[in-house]
Amino acid sequence: MKIRYKKTKTGLTEIAKIYSGTEHGIDKSKVDPDASRIVERLQDEGFETYIVGGAVRDLMLGLAPKDFDIATEASPRQVHKVFHYSRIIGRRFRIVHVVVRDKASGHEKIYEVSTFRSLKDHEDGDDNEFGTIEEDAKRRDFSINSLYYNPVNETVLDFNNAMADFTNRRISSLIPLNRTFIEDPVRMIRAVKAEVSTGFALQSSLKRAIKHYAAGLGGVSSSRLTEELNKILASGHSSEIIRELYKYKLLVYILPCISLHAKEESLYKSLSEHDAAVREQKADGAANKDIKELYEALYSPFIVLPPDEMPFAEKKLDVIRQIKILLSPNTPPNYQVDNSAAKFLADNGIGPVKKKRGSRRKKAPLNSSPKVNSSVSVDADSAGSAEASGIGSEAERKESSRDKSARNRRYYNQRRMRRGGAPVG
Repeated sequence: MKIRYKKTKTGLTEIAKIYSGTEHGIDKSKVDPDASRIVERLQDEGFETYIVGGAVRDLMLGLAPKDFDIATEASPRQVHKVFHYSRIIGRRFRIVHVVVRDKASGHEKIYEVSTFRSLKDHEDGDDNEFGTIEEDAKRRDFSINSLYYNPVNETVLDFNNAMADFTNRRISSLIPLNRTFIEDPVRMIRAVKAEVSTGFALQSSLKRAIKHYAAGLGGVSSSRLTEELNKILASGHSSEIIRELYKYKLLVYILPCISLHAKEESLYKSLSEHDAAVREQKADGAANKDIKELYEALYSPFIVLPPDEMPFAEKKLDVIRQIKILLSPNTPPNYQVDNSAAKFLADNGIGPVKKKRGSRRKKAPLNSSPKVNSSVSVDADSAGSAEASGIGSEAERKESSRDKSARNRRYYNQRRMRRGGAPVG
């Protein structure tokens, strides 16, 4: 282990511990190669850059992270200048989305690159000014999410003694407890998720703070709650997380209707089956389940099937209404709820009634002449009778067209004369 120092007025001050590859034990094969190339590219441009957050936590636990977030000292404009296929987003704190096309699947992958944040802005309640890596590390929510991994030289920087928490298998807050959940109540959900996914224990003071500030989730926007719910359902541990959220009295603010049934084992059985499918997909390297399938694990145990005599369209509307009530205040897109309702009804053997089509004789198009077999000879008398009957008479068709044009012209002139205009010949 090495020590990172910085110069101060009183001399050199220790600010971080540096762990080598043999000390931290991260398997580099689990690191996304595109994320490594982004880090290396920014380092080649002279910017200090690392993989950060939950990705490093998962790597430390021997897991393959789903997302790789990157932190750098480069400003958003400098990052955008290095990567042409990128875009700057955000108002409160601007970050860069670097777009990379996956050669294997052909799909686009997005990597979030953020600039080190300043502690000064954090204290002022603003996020518009950038800072140093040391300040950025102090702004992380929990210690196990505050490690910085350099995939180029395979070192890990620890500014908050997080390695001790990994050794002791505990989760502690880096921000004072009387402030962290007031600033962002969603951190309470993330703490519970981290407890379940890592198997680490929350500090006793952290548990008490979650229960004390639980009501703060009531003021969180529905879009943020929906985003967190999607992450829970895609984690492969949704059954345990939902159970813990209920224990900490947080579920009533995330899924109030579901929380009324939180003691029913049918809910956790449905979520457990769903989690097994998600983990199997992750093991196969497949993409996450569709959103409509994620939600189905939550609402399917509680949906009441509509009466048989109800038309299918009304049945579908009734199921949609029940799904929205059960998922409220979360707001998944309407088309996803519509697809979920259709799938739920199909899984229960209910579908639209198909009308039986009887055999219909094809009607001959107007003014069409009958097909004539060219191989059959027609004598003069037959031809004369056909001409007399008007079949295929070109003269009669022209006469009919002239009569129609004359009628249209008379109608047009009558309208013009009523309005005081002159007739047209």
